[in-house]
Amino acid sequence: MRIKSVFAIALSTLLLVTETAKAQTPPGTPTPSKFVDLGDVGLNANVDSGEVDLASGSYVWFRFKLTTAIHFDRSWLDIDTLSPNSITDNELALYDDQKNLIATNNNYGGSGTLNNKYAAAMSFGSGSGKRVSLSPYGGLVSDGITGTTLSPGVYWACIGAYSMDFPERNIAWAPTTNSAASGKVLLRVSTGAKPNDLWNERHNGADSGSTPADAAIPKGSGALTKILCSFPSSPKGYDIFKIRVCDPTVFAIVAESTSTTEWTISGKVVENWGSRLYLLDSAGNGVLGISRGARNTTRLAPIAGKPIQAGDYYVVVSSDCGGDNNMWAVPYSASGPMWDFGAVNANTIIAPNGSGANSPVQYYGRQSMCLSNNGYPLTMVVSLSLIGCCYADEDCSADLNKDNFVNDDDFSQFIGQYDRLICP
Repeated sequence: MRIKSVFAIALSTLLLVTETAKAQTPPGTPTPSKFVDLGDVGLNANVDSGEVDLASGSYVWFRFKLTTAIHFDRSWLDIDTLSPNSITDNELALYDDQKNLIATNNNYGGSGTLNNKYAAAMSFGSGSGKRVSLSPYGGLVSDGITGTTLSPGVYWACIGAYSMDFPERNIAWAPTTNSAASGKVLLRVSTGAKPNDLWNERHNGADSGSTPADAAIPKGSGALTKILCSFPSSPKGYDIFKIRVCDPTVFAIVAESTSTTEWTISGKVVENWGSRLYLLDSAGNGVLGISRGARNTTRLAPIAGKPIQAGDYYVVVSSDCGGDNNMWAVPYSASGPMWDFGAVNANTIIAPNGSGANSPVQYYGRQSMCLSNNGYPLTMVVSLSLIGCCYADEDCSADLNKDNFVNDDDFSQFIGQYDRLICP
């Protein structure tokens, strides 16, 4: 029995040593020989390294310690590399403290100059709903495209000139590059709590369709001011969401489309693709539509002198990719296209005027694949800013007179029924 006990103790000790070894830094150089330490990064942080020199054919390491968990239900973390003097085409990698590669990127950020080149950036968690880069040129809206979570701990970011080769297991902290570019680089890490009035399609189930039957219904309470929707690199570039118009006197929807590339026409950057917006009533009948706004921003609001009523609606948003298979990129009813923009300027809001205008939507016209000017498929994120809207699924049991508002009229009805009715 004593021999067995000694063996058990020895085995336990061996297992403890093994587990301890696993928790230590793996073999190889413990840390990069030179790095910029950004310190601790908590919630609501905005840490900026400032511009750092990048030698030709080299790279720069940055270290930060995340002291809060990032989760798509609660918070977000963005990493940006754009500065006024930074190199025009960089690449970024993020590693954990065990030298494991988490993610790489070279084109999610903005462009500081009209050069058709993007800076690297990353977005984790819920997304902030704002552009990742502090630049008007290009870059995705932050929506957690890089990852849904990040655990507290030490992280290492590496920046170099495109194109870099980042090992999956970076034992020597030594990536390679085929670029001789030199200049300035920067790392900006920002975090925040998920806004209650933001709803992100990426983290809420399957991709929505194009009809009320397969619409996404944002869940929450109170005002709904931001919906983030994403279009994959495929011909399918549209989504439909159920919303509630709570204040029709100020109602408007503004779509800001962002993608991983720009178009350059006659030497001038044309901000990536615009968006098409369509408003349907609760039965799927057309109300308003606009085929494209100015540059990358499209605004839909009631036509002057023709207000809409409070209530539930569906908003269809699509990329500005053209139609395919002899179809237009608009909602279709059983009778045909619900809108016909053939003789209307792109930045004009109109009521349904197509051959299918008088019937509810059945499907969305097939689109051709969205391609950049260099032939690559676009990955798009569209930010919908909603004015005068609230969540359509919230509990409105206090709306006793069913006018879509909870106010003094409901209170008066409550007083009139108090202690008089027996409800089942």
